[in-house]
Amino acid sequence: MKTIFIALLVLIQSLSLYSQQITTESVPYNEICQDISFKVSFKAVGNFAVSNVFFAQISNNGFSAFQNIGSINAKESGEIDVMIPANIEPAQNYRIRVCSSEPYIVGTDNGQDIKIYKKPAINFNTEDNKIIFRKNEPINLICSASEKLFSPVYWDFGLDANIESFEGLNPPQITYSTTGIKKIKMQTSSLTQCEYEYLSIKNVLIYDCLSKIGSNAVIDSTRDLQPVYEQDSLHVVWMMPNSSRIARSMFRTIYFLETGSDLEISSSNYLVFYVKKGASLRILNTNNEQIVILKAPGSSVTIENQENSCQVIDCPELKFDYSEAPKQGVVILAKMGYLDIINPDRLKDNFSISPNPPREYIEITGLKKGLQPLVSEHEFKIYNLLGECVLSVAQTFPSVDSGQTGMSDLLRIDVSGLPAGVYFVRVGEWVGRFVKI
Repeated sequence: MKTIFIALLVLIQSLSLYSQQITTESVPYNEICQDISFKVSFKAVGNFAVSNVFFAQISNNGFSAFQNIGSINAKESGEIDVMIPANIEPAQNYRIRVCSSEPYIVGTDNGQDIKIYKKPAINFNTEDNKIIFRKNEPINLICSASEKLFSPVYWDFGLDANIESFEGLNPPQITYSTTGIKKIKMQTSSLTQCEYEYLSIKNVLIYDCLSKIGSNAVIDSTRDLQPVYEQDSLHVVWMMPNSSRIARSMFRTIYFLETGSDLEISSSNYLVFYVKKGASLRILNTNNEQIVILKAPGSSVTIENQENSCQVIDCPELKFDYSEAPKQGVVILAKMGYLDIINPDRLKDNFSISPNPPREYIEITGLKKGLQPLVSEHEFKIYNLLGECVLSVAQTFPSVDSGQTGMSDLLRIDVSGLPAGVYFVRVGEWVGRFVKI
């Protein structure tokens, strides 16, 4: 009797498992490439646990060996997002099947051989793998692919390059007229059986003794002697006067060191440093990678364990262009007395400049209080973004009288001789800004 019971139990379990079935449906491709993703549909019959996982497998030897290429937590029919491994061996007789975990059921395969091709490779780099260049220095780009595999190839160098874009495998030399981090983009499509879109982006760092601080600069105004660790940060750091920092493992970064700032750095690769008069820079380990240091007279630069990777450039006039710098940083410099062009505490709401932008002249309004003028004709100076006085106004003349007092509160300054750019005008204790076009 006991033997019959056991036999019935085994029969019931066998019938239960037989009723559990997974059918792998046909896949959308019979020729695909390595590193390609798509969906595999399957039908599941029977009861599956809530925690069950359906997983897709691929093999070219009857599944005596296989790789898992995707999975989904489910208890009924559906689709699995799969990815053909980038390192799978190219062959003509691959099959895909879907299995389950609870219970463990092996499904049918897709029913048709799949041919997998080797993914075509394409890449580009700069000559000698350099990523730091001086402003207007020619940059040669080398592309590692054949036109038989990829076409067309589109390049985007950005607005500051001598050529903004190019179509073809081998672009001409490019140069950049401004400093900072520049992105070079290459986009193309495969001409092989693989439907493949490719986008590659490389960053280069452009430097010069006159350098612009971009709006993406990170302001560092702290005095912190605890080491800061950064990896492959690719950003711009603007160190304020009297700030101090110890940094470790810094990569692909541009540093602007204002007067009085102090930076100690080690384990550094692909960096550009601008060191103003009175600033201090110490580099402990260069890792034999490219580093460029632009130093002003009166700055302090110390390099330990140098392995011929540091290029030190003496800049008789190292200047920062603040036209696009974060406003917070400009305000910090002004309040600390490091900018002559602006004093934020003295800006007044009733002071204005028009027209803005001007072509030939500017008119400044709000210069008198009651019947008394607030400024004299000898107190008008205009500065560029480098803090240089470009126009000292020795004579002004009134515009139209704006009231019944017989005295105008509008003063006109001829700016027709100034080149296009951003300027600050100091009028007594007031400061305003205008853009010349």
